[in-house]
Amino acid sequence: MGKEKTRPKVEKSRYWAICVYPESAVADWREILSQYAVPCAISPLHDRDVYDEDKYDGGVLVHKKGDLLKPHYHVLFAFEGPTTEGNILKLSERCGGTKHAEKVGSAKGYYEYLWHKNEHDKHQYNEEDVVTLCGFNVADFGLSTAEADKILAGLIGLIRVKGWTEYRSLMDYLMDNEMWPEFRVARCQTIFFREYIRGCWRESEQFARRTDPATGEVRE
Repeated sequence: MGKEKTRPKVEKSRYWAICVYPESAVADWREILSQYAVPCAISPLHDRDVYDEDKYDGGVLVHKKGDLLKPHYHVLFAFEGPTTEGNILKLSERCGGTKHAEKVGSAKGYYEYLWHKNEHDKHQYNEEDVVTLCGFNVADFGLSTAEADKILAGLIGLIRVKGWTEYRSLMDYLMDNEMWPEFRVARCQTIFFREYIRGCWRESEQFARRTDPATGEVRE
């Protein structure tokens, strides 16, 4: 008996990206994306991107380094669960997008690429021009350890400045001021912040007991 052929592994991911070129896109491609109800983010029109090296086709120079690329949009999709490239390409075909999709490793990193945030050698587009559809929320991507630690340190400083003695005061302040990344960190570090705030309260109580109410002097 011959060996049974093994099927190639089908790659899946929650995050995929395609490009859409205005010249080949259908007129209502954004509306079509909305109908699919898949959270996605659309870049500003990339009309200042250039080739970073000479490009040849069959030994013939077709584009020089520095020539403008064709204007295009990048579209980042965030599915609820892993899906295949094939499913993405069906969607891309409906709106006139590219015939290949890119599997995205870092959704947050690709989201920032939509306006070249960290690509300082590329044209810088405006973050405000990013269009999001179907409830796309970059806060859902999570933070790196370094980013979370930086936010945590900032929240500790905020607690010290405000003199809060209740965890609720911190959460109310973050929610009222729509500080959602900070809100997520504080929500995920409930025990830490409760203990920290409790420690601040105990320290303030001890200081109050050592302070003479008449003179304001601290008793040893």
